[in-house]
Order: sequence, then structure tokens, then C-alpha cells
Amino acid sequence: MKKSLLAAIAMSAAILSLTGCHKHEFGEWEIITPAGCTTDGTQERVCKCGEKETETIPAAGHSFGEWEVVNAATCTEDGEEIRTCSACEETETQVIPAKGHSFKAATLFAPKTCTACGLTEGEALGKVAAIGEEQSAETYKFTITDISFTSKVSERRGSVTYSLSDGYYLAIRMSFTNLSNEAVEKWNSDRVSDMTLQYAGKFDYEGEFRILVDDIVPLDTQNAYVVYSVPESMGTDDGKSVMASFKVDGDTYVVTIREGAADASESASSKGTASGDGDSDTGAASAVDTETELSVGDTRTDGENFSFVLDQIYFAKEVSEKKGSTTYSSSEGNYLVLKLSFTNLANAVVEKWNSDRVSDMTLKFDDKYDYEGEFTVLADDIVPLDTRNAYIMYSVPDSLETSDGSLNASFKIDGYEFHVNCREE
Repeated sequence: MKKSLLAAIAMSAAILSLTGCHKHEFGEWEIITPAGCTTDGTQERVCKCGEKETETIPAAGHSFGEWEVVNAATCTEDGEEIRTCSACEETETQVIPAKGHSFKAATLFAPKTCTACGLTEGEALGKVAAIGEEQSAETYKFTITDISFTSKVSERRGSVTYSLSDGYYLAIRMSFTNLSNEAVEKWNSDRVSDMTLQYAGKFDYEGEFRILVDDIVPLDTQNAYVVYSVPESMGTDDGKSVMASFKVDGDTYVVTIREGAADASESASSKGTASGDGDSDTGAASAVDTETELSVGDTRTDGENFSFVLDQIYFAKEVSEKKGSTTYSSSEGNYLVLKLSFTNLANAVVEKWNSDRVSDMTLKFDDKYDYEGEFTVLADDIVPLDTRNAYIMYSVPDSLETSDGSLNASFKIDGYEFHVNCREE
């Protein structure tokens, strides 16, 4: 009986072995051939019984890095860029299509121009006028006889000298003949219009038309002037372009005052800083400093729109300033005055009466009483890059000057807020 049982067990083991019903106990997979980026690999594992199992490792594919430009595309020519597989260092290249021209529309002073390569097409919108060249139409003819930066525009007729008001100007003088049956009026004739001046390709100035002596009646010829109020710094040959334009009876003319750099970014980096009492410096702008607290002698600038020095704090019945032969004054009253030497770095004028670029002017006395202020430039607007005296004036009672209470002023310039302790010595 025992021998029969043992024989049965041996027979069963033999049958299991022959039919493959043995349960394999495989070890870890071992790589036989590593997979490449484009080729498969193999791996195998072994059972305790010696049985082996093999498996394919799929190709990994390339692991490319970022595209790097080999040759940049231009407006008219394709470029090329390359990327490299970090595993096998195989490279792949592709074409960067030519960008095509990106044209900026023609202006009065420049033809249609590609902003990428500088290619120009066509002509500027204005007709070029130069010294000594006669320009003519059915209703007029004129010849530019002089162009100058000057502080005085005047003309003598007999024993009388006729002059513009004191200032600093770019003046274009022309000999003008009126061929129309309509007078050319001596003060801002509407027949001469759209007078603009552009400096360094960025800063813009408005002009005025003047005939100093009298109207130019039909068929008469007189000197006439297109004048632009500009900062004195523009009169120096700083290598930056100065271009003027104006219309006569609807015809547009442009005048190259000075050729030079017209790069707006360059001109922005060379804006002036306040240097006191009407002087301006168009050298490098000061570092940005908009610290809130302000004392006499401090300079503040945002490096882009303004720079100013707080020159004085004083009480006054009137604020006045002499320019040339003219004295400009505020209305009479009782004022606390903050006098600023203000340089305009932006391409927008600071208007002489309550410019909206200076706002929120308040004065607090004894931490209790509030007074509103007003902003005034006495002589004229502050044009781009010019420096002038400017005043923030608070109407206050006489008693504040001799009182001991605290006196704190605040105001904003182009959104930046400043605070002044007016009792600080």
C-alpha cells in the first residue's frame, strides 16, 4: 500500500513537470541591451528553476533641448535654429521664416519706414523747404531767409523796433508774398497753421505765426516768422535732430533744422534735470528718487516725467518774477509759498495755470485746519526739457506765519505724492 502511494506521488510530479504547471519565481529584470533614442533594447529575468524570460525595451525617443538660433531671420531672408538631444547629441534644424517688413506709417518728417531694418518707401508727407528755395502756390509764395535759435525776435521799421515777447525761440524767418485777395493777418493768421517742432524724434513743440509790423495785404511782401518756444538746451549742437513743419493755405512744409539722432530711447535717456532758475541740463537724468518726505534743497525725480528742486518755503502777499523787461505776478493775498525749480522731462507741457500734472495740494495747520493750494508758473508754460520756476501757493490767514502750530504741506506731481514740514528750519 505504501509503495503504491509513493509511486502515485512520483507520477504526479512527473506529469506536472511535463505539462508546465510549475509556478516560476523570477528575479529582477536585468538589462541586456540598453534602449537607444531610436533602437529597442532587451531585458531578461531568470526563474529559480533556470527558466529565462526576455522582454523588449521600447526605444526612448529623442530628448531635445530648447531651440537655439544659429542665424536670425531678417525681414527678407530665412534664418535657422537648432536643437540637440541630451541623450545622444543628435541635432535637428529648422528654418525660421523671414519676418517680412514691419512698416511704420509715413510722418511729416519721414517716409514709410520699416521698424526692423530701416528700409524706407515713398516720401515724407511734408514738402521739404530749405533756406533760399522759393516755395509757391496760387495764393502765396515764400522763401525761407533765416533759421536761428534766439532769445529775441525783432524787426526795425523806420524808427520803431517791433519785437516778440521775451523768451527763447527757434525762429524761421521767411520773405512772404501774398498772392491771394485775403490779408495774411499779423497775429496767428489761420492761413498759416499746424506748426509743430520735433526734437530727437520724441519731444514735440507747438509753434506760432507772427508778422511783426503789419498784415500782409494782397500782392504785398513782408517778413513773416514761424516761432517755436523751446528750451535753451536745444540751441546747442548736441547731435540730436530738430525738424519743423507748418502749413500755408493747407500745403504742408517740413524744414530740417538739424540732422542727427532721432532715437526716442536715446533721447529719453538724456533728459535734463533741474538746475535752477530757468537753466536746464540735457545730460544724463538723475537716478530715480521719489522719496515722500521733502525739505528745502532736496531734488526729486521719477527719471521719466519730471525733476524738481524745492528751493524755498516762505510767506508772501504776492508772488512775482521778472523775465526780460516784464514782471509777472500772482494776485494779491496771503500765501504760504513752495517755490520749485521744475524741469519737464515729459512730452507734455506743464501749463502755467493749474496744470493737471500737479494736483492734490493741501496744507494742514496744527493737525486740525485744512487749506487747499494752487499751482502756478508765472511766465509761461514749461515746455518739454525746459526748466522754470514754479509755485505751489496756499491761501492762509496772516496768523499762521507767527503761530507755533505745525504746518505740513502735501502735493502730487504726475501721481507721486510729496510731503513738506513747512516749520522745519
